[in-house]
Amino acid sequence: MMDTPMRQIINDPNLTSYRGFMDYGWAKAVGEQSAGTILEYPVFDLTMSWKGSSNAFAMPLLMVQGSTSFWTSYSTTHCDQSMVFAIIQKLGQRLCDEVEFTNMKQREVKAALDRIVREAAHAEEVARAAFVFPTDELWNSYKQPGSAEFHLILWTSQRLCFSSLIHAYEFFVQDVLRIKGGKSDSWRPHFEDLVFDMKQHLGDSIADDCLNHPDITSAKLVRNSLAHNGGKETDNLKGKHGIRTCPDGRLLIWPEDNRKLFNLLKDRASKIINAALR
Repeated sequence: MMDTPMRQIINDPNLTSYRGFMDYGWAKAVGEQSAGTILEYPVFDLTMSWKGSSNAFAMPLLMVQGSTSFWTSYSTTHCDQSMVFAIIQKLGQRLCDEVEFTNMKQREVKAALDRIVREAAHAEEVARAAFVFPTDELWNSYKQPGSAEFHLILWTSQRLCFSSLIHAYEFFVQDVLRIKGGKSDSWRPHFEDLVFDMKQHLGDSIADDCLNHPDITSAKLVRNSLAHNGGKETDNLKGKHGIRTCPDGRLLIWPEDNRKLFNLLKDRASKIINAALR
């Protein structure tokens, strides 16, 4: 029997790694820069797409934070023991009515019950104020070996996020050059045509940095491997990226890879916007 590498799903175990990567300050700045210009809608589409990718990327953290917020609020508004205290007082009254206590003993019983209720109510207030939802325990429960479905969510969402960042950037480039060149909405150029048009409309240095740069090429090759090679490294990708790989050769897209890609593409998008609006 052929000895084949075992299939594995390996995810970043750190919850804080899944914080959204969207740079809202940058999005606001380029939105204001492009407002009322030919790039208003291409920039809007790009930032909205990247916001969506960032939110999808952050779903594990948002899910845990949402649970924490809900149960913390619920514990302070619904875990009210006032009905229990009222029942205790009613039982005390019933006890005094059904058992032949002297008047003095009845007063002592009622006073004792009132004291117990007050102390219990105070203890409840202290407990509510000190309540801390076990966020780490919740996150760790999702990471248990038996939580295969959740591990698959993490694995797949990071791969999809990587591809969506590239897709949005490529369409942005195409849209900007389409507008600058006065081409129709149906214009679907080959890569060589994109490079030619970018050099013509935005300059050689912009084309070299935003289309032909080794980091851009590497990211596109990673995306192509995810889309067309089952996520395994292709021969022309090997040695050209810093992404982890599984024993069977599949690329491990972790949050840090998506964050790094976003920062790379955001920088290039800014250069394109600046050059196109000169």
